[in-house]
Amino acid sequence: MIMRCKIVGPMGKFSITIGTCLYSILISLALGSCNHADGNSRVMNIAVASNVFHPIREIALEYEKQTGISSKIVQGSSGKLTSQIKQGAPFNVFVSADTAYTWSLYADSLTLERPMRYASGKLMLWSLNHTLDKGLESLQSGSIRSVAIANPKTAPYGIASEQILVNSDLYETIYPKLVFGESIGQTNQFILSGSADAGFTSYSSLFTPGLDVKGIYWVVPDSFHHPIHQNAVAIRRNLLDEQSMDFVHYLRSDESRQTLEKFGYTVSYQ
Repeated sequence: MIMRCKIVGPMGKFSITIGTCLYSILISLALGSCNHADGNSRVMNIAVASNVFHPIREIALEYEKQTGISSKIVQGSSGKLTSQIKQGAPFNVFVSADTAYTWSLYADSLTLERPMRYASGKLMLWSLNHTLDKGLESLQSGSIRSVAIANPKTAPYGIASEQILVNSDLYETIYPKLVFGESIGQTNQFILSGSADAGFTSYSSLFTPGLDVKGIYWVVPDSFHHPIHQNAVAIRRNLLDEQSMDFVHYLRSDESRQTLEKFGYTVSYQ
């Protein structure tokens, strides 16, 4: 029986209050019990960076139509997902928001092939209620008291956000205003809830289903930060290895390209 793509959303506050090791164990138990319960061994477990969750969900559903292989998708920050994989979380595929994390898995011999770039992302500055007519300089306004970015320690888009502030000579001025989201998903929640007056998030958020992007946004020029190239890699598991590699290569198919571009990503390969 062909199953629809199942989604496991972010754990919210719960994921923050427990250790990474325990979280990996819980992920393993959850995914393992689901596979056991439905008796379907043709289910890929895919770890996905939050910024690219929605396009990968669409791509996984299309892949299922073509192959009969369904997916369970866990989203989070690239850094935390990498830690979970290194600690044995049972993922078949890792779709990262950068290149470095996938290469670290490759260096540890945890992957079936070399990492492969599937897209490149962009950043935007977004505020619901405050003008951004001066671009980055707008962040110095006294009316903007808090600025959300993804945590640079675990999220590549957070690293790029820091680079923007440093390259614009604004980091020391803006640092006291910074609030850190665990991932792009949580950063968006900070902005939408009003917990942050403005924030740096992925340009793809504009095209996210169900995310009502109101207010004002300003797309940050690529020259303000290092390129946000994003890699995917098949994880060595001795289970669905061939299918995992096939899915990673499918991310470069014409169908996947169209989906990624629809969500605002640039598709170019090294």
